Amino acid sequence: MNRRSFFPVFIFLAITTFAGLSYSVLMSANPVPLTSPTFELNSNTTQELYTRSATLVLSGTSVSQVNVAVYNKANTQKYATLTVQIYNWDGNLVAWGKATVTIPGREVSTVSITLSSSVPYSSIGRVVVSVS
Repeated sequence: MNRRSFFPVFIFLAITTFAGLSYSVLMSANPVPLTSPTFELNSNTTQELYTRSATLVLSGTSVSQVNVAVYNKANTQKYATLTVQIYNWDGNLVAWGKATVTIPGREVSTVSITLSSSVPYSSIGRVVVSVS
């Protein structure tokens, strides 16, 4: 084989490499946070109610519901009002939800709280759960 037969192959490879590199550099991408949202679980110790955990429920790539586990330390049942607030990465409130339930004594109950609006998971920076 002579050198002339390699010239068209070299030109083809150079063009495709340049096109691929320029496309990857020029295409726009939305920034996605590399960390998970932080969770703040606030408990009301005067009523002996404690939030144990909160789980975001995904529908596709958006969150529309939060499951909260609440523990009642008292021997008798207690009424609990759970509030969930969702903040974006800039600290702005983007969704909220509230539920009032009865928690039996010395038990953990899981409560599903529907949010006021569906929020893309990638935009959630902080989740605040409070019980009263």
